[in-house]
Order: sequence, then C-alpha cells, then structure tokens
Amino acid sequence: MAGYFSKGKDIVKESAPTKAELEEKLALAKRNNDQESIEELERQIAAAPETVEPEVITDWSAAQTSSGSFLDDDGIKADISVYSDSFSYMKGVAITESMLSVNDRKKIGEPAISKEDAVSAAQAILYELDIDDMAAGSVEKAQLYASIEDAFCETGVEPLSKGYLIKFVRNIDGIAGITDHSVMFRIEDDFAYKAPLYPEEIQVFVNESGKAQLFVWSHPLEIAEKVTDNVKLMPFEDVKQRIRDMLTYVFAGDTSPTVVTSVHLNMAIVDVKDKPKEAMYMPAWFVYYTQTFNDPDTGEEKQQKLRLAFNAIDGGRVLEVPAEIGTDMQQAIDEQSAKYGY
Repeated sequence: MAGYFSKGKDIVKESAPTKAELEEKLALAKRNNDQESIEELERQIAAAPETVEPEVITDWSAAQTSSGSFLDDDGIKADISVYSDSFSYMKGVAITESMLSVNDRKKIGEPAISKEDAVSAAQAILYELDIDDMAAGSVEKAQLYASIEDAFCETGVEPLSKGYLIKFVRNIDGIAGITDHSVMFRIEDDFAYKAPLYPEEIQVFVNESGKAQLFVWSHPLEIAEKVTDNVKLMPFEDVKQRIRDMLTYVFAGDTSPTVVTSVHLNMAIVDVKDKPKEAMYMPAWFVYYTQTFNDPDTGEEKQQKLRLAFNAIDGGRVLEVPAEIGTDMQQAIDEQSAKYGY
C-alpha cells in the first residue's frame, strides 16, 4: 500500500534534526523571547549531528511501525505511516467545515468538484487497493492545511486546498457500520453489549482536482465467519417503546426538554459471550436526540446532541465503542456532583 501512494519513490525514515535545522528554530525562539525553548534548543544543538544520512524504508510490515516521507509529484511533502492498527498517507491535515464552525471560523466555499465526483474518486482508490465492502458513511466539505496550527492560528494561514473528506465504513449485507467516535454515558448506566474493538474506518480527502491528498485506514478488520444469514428484528413499535423507556430512565427527575431527531439502523460491533478476543457485527438502532439544559456556570440555555444504541434483535443497550470510566473521570464526576448537588 505504501508503494501505491509513493508511486515507487523512496520513502525516507524520519530522523533526528541537524544542527542547522535546530539553529533555525533557535533563531525563531530568540525573536519570540521564548527563554524555555531557547535553553532546550541550545541543549539539543550541542548534541545534534552536522548532517544526517537519509535512511530509506524497505520493510513496511506493520510489526516494524514504520514512518517516513517523500516529495510527491506536486512538490508537497507526503508522510506515510504503518502501524499495527492503522495506515496513513497524508499531505497535510484535513479540517472539515463543522470543525471550523465549532471554532468560529468562516464556512468553506463550494469546491470546484461535486460531492458525487469526490466520492467516486475516493471509491476508485479503494477498488485499486482491493478494499471491498466499504460504504461512504459521511461526506463533508473540508480544507487541507499543512498543520493543525495553520488551520486555527489567528493570522489566518490559507489552506493548501479544499474539497471533501469522505469517511468510509464497513458495509455488511447492505447495512452500513459506524465511524470511530466518542460516546457519553453515566457511570451507573448498564449495557447488555459492549464493543471490544473500535469500528473500521477509512478517511479520504479529495481535492478539487479529484486527487486524494489524505488516506487514513484505521482499525482494519477481517470478517472471519457469517454466523447467521437472516435474523428477525424486533418490531419497530417495540423499538419506539424501548426508546421512550430508556430516555425516561436516563433523564429520570430531569424536566429538561428532550427531542428525538432521527433513528437509523446501522451495524454495531459487540462482544461475544465467553470469547473476550472476538467481536461480532450486529444490527443496531442508533437513536439521535437533543437535550436542552441550563449551563450551571453561565445560566444560559444550551442544547447538546446525544445518542443511544440498541441491539435491533433483542433491544439490549449497546456501548458502541470501547470505553471505560477511569479514576480521573470518576473523580471529575464526583466533584461535579458535590458542586451542583446531583
């Protein structure tokens, strides 16, 4: 896969910086009067080599955890990394319009490529790499920046390009999986099923020329066995009652308005009883809803978007990504409870 994106070019392993490279950073630190950085850079310069012989990566097995870069045909540096649970080819950082809006940045203009053509270009790469059974789970306008700092700095660095970020998910018999995301839940919540693995996801950023400038494959999975061809799903009337019951339980004693905005059938990854090293895809109802609440610090009325997941066969609640409450989170919960009396 590394060879596909590098087109046969040598990929050079990341190396320690030379004295000259560190001296450039030192000059910047002195201009900014950053005394802490000045002292650290001077220490590094004393031990840094004058030159570094480039090391070409030849072994791309995941066990090697290799990472390197090369200059692409357009003169832009491209980074390639291979880890046990991911592969990435990146010529920058893709920032979506929703990420920009959260940070009060202006919207992205219409790219000079249609959403459909961008998806087709991304899908063509999957075909060429023999990656099957993936579906476009989301498509969003995005811009490519050299770094996160460039995207959100106050000086307004222009993006390298704009286009669409497409997120592909596993497609199981016509039912799409989910993307990798965080979940919110209470410590006292009970789950009939918990995901032992993260969902598979491929992100592709396609620019206005129809070229992929980012390809990230996270948590690749292999389907080993189909347990059941056809299963009987819970009647949807029962599903609706299950949603009402669970929302009543979650917000017991809370009079804040709660509105269900949509319900979707997707594939969730769940644990297999008595087999901790195995996981199973299962159809699940994902319930999206909003809750209105008063901010305890400002008193302002706010809305938060949340969701629940239920096994579509028996209605058991699903924790759809691996998540555990650690001691730090528990301490934070206890402090909030003591402060606000809940």
